[in-house]
Formats: sequence, C-alpha cells, structure tokens
Amino acid sequence: MKTRLSAFIATVVLLGLFGLAPGFTARAFGAEDSPQGLVSELYQSEKNGKSPFEGKASRTRLAHFFSKELTALIVKDGELSKKNNEPGVLDFAPLYGAQDLDIKNLAVAKSAATKGGTSVTVSFTNYGKNQRAKFDLVQEDGPWKISDIHYADGSALLKLFRDAGVKR
Repeated sequence: MKTRLSAFIATVVLLGLFGLAPGFTARAFGAEDSPQGLVSELYQSEKNGKSPFEGKASRTRLAHFFSKELTALIVKDGELSKKNNEPGVLDFAPLYGAQDLDIKNLAVAKSAATKGGTSVTVSFTNYGKNQRAKFDLVQEDGPWKISDIHYADGSALLKLFRDAGVKR
C-alpha cells in the first residue's frame, strides 16, 4: 500500500512539474491562453472595474494583456501625462475607441490568422451605433499578447502613440 501511495505522489509531482496536472500547477490552461480568451478577459476586467488602463495599473497587469512594446508605450504615456499634467494619448477608452460610452451587445469573435499572428474582432454598439475594434495579437515568450488595437475610424493605438511622439 505504501508503494502505491509513493508512486501516486511521485506521479502527481511529475505531472505538476510538466504542467500536465492543472489542479496542481500555479496556472492551469484556460480560455485566456487563446487570443479570443485574452481579449474576453480584458473586457471582463474592464467590466469588473479592474481595467489595466485606469488607476494604479501596474506594469505587470498591463504586461499580462499587452506586448512588451505596447506595455512600454502605455506606461510611458501615463508617465508623460502625469509629468506634464495633461491628458496623454489615452484620453479615451482604448477598448472602445471613444470617450463617451453607452456600450451594449458586446461580442468577441473567434480569432483569425494574420501574417504576423492573429486578430480578434470585437463588435458592440455605442449609443446605438454599431462599432468594431480589431485586436492584433502575437505570441510573445509563449502566451498571446495584444500588439495593437484598430478602431472603426481607421486609427490604431500604436499609430496614435507614434504620432504623439511617445517612445518606449
């Protein structure tokens, strides 16, 4: 009996080390491991009042969702905004591409392969007008990360930062 218990414990430890036993690992594979899941998680965070864009969002929290480049630009924009006591590039709700919000009918589509990674389109209505935001994602050090957001008006988050002279 002792041998069986020892064998069981050894198996659980090995499975945990190799990430094959979700209940025994620090982070099990979940929906956020897919591009669609990550974007859904970001919107859920926003809905729950834990937006990585607001308040004392840590670089770690931003880095969970965004590529290294986009994380650095968001942080730098916040620093410049605070230093200059002026609104930064992110003077709007970046998930919606708007300042005023009355969001309804939010839907996160399945990801679609692109040349450099994948994209996820989010559709919603804002004040009764149909809108879309397209998220570009890349795999960075394993997990999917948002590398840019394209808005219905043709603008894109990376371009807005670059046009404003925000550098990493």
